[in-house]
Amino acid sequence: MFINDGFAGFTKILILTGARCGEVAAARWDWIEGNILKLPDSKTGAKPIYLPPQALDVLRSLPRTTGTITGCTLSGVIGTGSSMMLMPLLVFFFGPQQAVPI
Repeated sequence: MFINDGFAGFTKILILTGARCGEVAAARWDWIEGNILKLPDSKTGAKPIYLPPQALDVLRSLPRTTGTITGCTLSGVIGTGSSMMLMPLLVFFFGPQQAVPI
């Protein structure tokens, strides 16, 4: 299975931050200040997303080739916006026992 760096980064940021798919897909490099991703608008309005050290490591590994952090769009990544569409990828990364939805 081949996963491009942008999609892998997208998925890891989702897992590490608990952010919504659309928030991560739309996030831009200039919204990052230190360890905070400052969203100007989201489903619940403007808000900060705190980036743990692991998320910062993921961001450092991504090329800055587009305005968005991962280079992904919501429609290009998962189509419908449903987090459950990420389940096969979670199984791939963590194994079936750890990827069971609660």
